[in-house]
Amino acid sequence: MKVICLFTGFTFFNLMLISHLILWRLCRVTREIFYLMLIFLLLGPLLMGVVCLAGQWIPEEFYASLMVYLSFSLVYLQTYPALRVEIPTFRILRLIQEAKTEGLDERTIYEKMQRGRHLYGPKVTELENDRLLIRQKDQLVLSKAGAFMADTFIIYRRFLGLKTGLG
Repeated sequence: MKVICLFTGFTFFNLMLISHLILWRLCRVTREIFYLMLIFLLLGPLLMGVVCLAGQWIPEEFYASLMVYLSFSLVYLQTYPALRVEIPTFRILRLIQEAKTEGLDERTIYEKMQRGRHLYGPKVTELENDRLLIRQKDQLVLSKAGAFMADTFIIYRRFLGLKTGLG
C-alpha cells in the first residue's frame, strides 16, 4: 500500500471528525448515533469517492484509502458512546478528588454512586432519542433497530469469548 493511501484515509477521517465536532457544537443533535453513522459511513465514503474519481485514482488506491478511513471511523463509532457518558471509574476518581485531602470511605463512595439516576438515566434518554428504545405505558421495549443492535453486541461478545451480561 502506498503512503498516499494511508494519508488520504486518515485525512478524510479527520475531516469527518472535525465536521462532526463542529456540527455537535452548533446544533442540538438528538439522534446522535444515527447522524454519526450518516456522517462517517455515508458522507465520508461518498466524499472520498468523488475526490478520488476527480483525481483519477486507480481503484486499488481508492479501496486501500477507503479501508483506512473505515477502520478509523468504525473504531470511533464503537467508542463514542463510552466517551460521552460518565464512566463509573472516572466518577469515583472525581468524587475522591473533590474530597481533597480528607478522602472518602467506601460507604460514602457507594452512597454517592447510588444516588439518583446519574449513571443510567442519561443513557436511557439517549437510547430513546436514538429510537433504540420505545416507551410503552410504563415499560421500555426495544425497537427493531434496538433489537438489531443488542443482537449485534451479544454476537460480538460471544465472538470475543465473553459471557452475555458480564464485563
